[in-house]
Amino acid sequence: MKVVLKNWRPDWKTLDMGMSLRSSLVIGLALCLGAAGCGNDKDNSVITIGYAAAITGELAPYDSPDGVQCAIDRINEDGGVLGRQINLLVKDMESDPVRAGEVAQQLLDAEVSLILGPPTDDTAIPIADLAQADGNGVAVLAVTATQPGYPIASPENGFMTAYGDNSSAAAVAEYLFGQGVRTAYLMFTSDIGSYGLVTPNAFGDALERLGGSVVGSDTWSYGVGDFGPQVTRIAALADEPDTVFFAGPVPDNASFIRQLRDAGVDSVVSGTDGFDDPAFLEVGGDDVNGTVFSTLGFPHAGGALLEFYEDCDKRGYNVRNVFTGMGGDAMQVVKAAIERAGSSEPRAILNAIRGLDTVEGIVTDSITYKGMGGTPLRNIAVVVVRDGQFVHAADVAPGYVPVPRTG
Repeated sequence: MKVVLKNWRPDWKTLDMGMSLRSSLVIGLALCLGAAGCGNDKDNSVITIGYAAAITGELAPYDSPDGVQCAIDRINEDGGVLGRQINLLVKDMESDPVRAGEVAQQLLDAEVSLILGPPTDDTAIPIADLAQADGNGVAVLAVTATQPGYPIASPENGFMTAYGDNSSAAAVAEYLFGQGVRTAYLMFTSDIGSYGLVTPNAFGDALERLGGSVVGSDTWSYGVGDFGPQVTRIAALADEPDTVFFAGPVPDNASFIRQLRDAGVDSVVSGTDGFDDPAFLEVGGDDVNGTVFSTLGFPHAGGALLEFYEDCDKRGYNVRNVFTGMGGDAMQVVKAAIERAGSSEPRAILNAIRGLDTVEGIVTDSITYKGMGGTPLRNIAVVVVRDGQFVHAADVAPGYVPVPRTG
């Protein structure tokens, strides 16, 4: 596949839902299986890490096996880590929490040095629980998950590469308040882990803290695609809200906006990184122009993220969205932790992650865990859709971040 990176609009239609892992990954897996147990130090020429990845299922667009493997290729070509090559052992957890646990046990049995985890708290927590029970101190670093409930539920060994949803929601609230937004209507769902509950609550909390107000809320069901009742209630409000905040992925977010516009509602629709996929533009068409969302980073010309996209594309990997870049950030964290530990022993890596400070990322310029627990400190980008394209509007470090809550 050839990805056209101009204006950052990849040809997402040719995506193989995560099954595009390249031959180098397969070769690496074969080498791992040929090694003595795929263990940590049993083969001193390699360091094996595991990845419980959402290669298939509804979470696939938000996970990053291609991004991780591309980053590993680059690290290995540059001499590896501690003079050793990195091996990646990938298992498909199929976007299913039960399967996630099964895959985690397979990776633990293979004695990996660290496990990379899937995109949601309800799939990452079972992996971290099993790793903790295993007793070897295996860290579970979620590559793209943004739910702060994950490291809260797994404080001993659970880490995120991304920010927390409460931070990203606060960032977009702060940006919109600066643009004159004062009233908000919040859309909740309990169908996609804590993301659909924590994020709108945090947005509402942050907006109210700034001086705005929440004028109403509603619930929706993931995957149904019909927002008629919710749209009717919003359209019937005496005063149209300045913004409607929707925490959800493609295609639901774009479908909601189209139905809202069909009903004559002109409110700015806002959200977070669930909007950051080229499919959002494809599904939403002209109706999503004016949408505002916060996300993990933006591929600026001459920047590290765009260079990573272009390099991975040349290597034959699928470059879909910012979550591809998050695979690069995750491996920057893994590399820095192994170097800091001076070892591939799992517990040493886990302890090293806790002390990482200002690691240079690919999606963001700096990633810090020191003093932050399992949710790192990193910059947040705000993006506006204009003329069918994602346009970087601002970088925001929110002055107030609400405590995560689901009720």
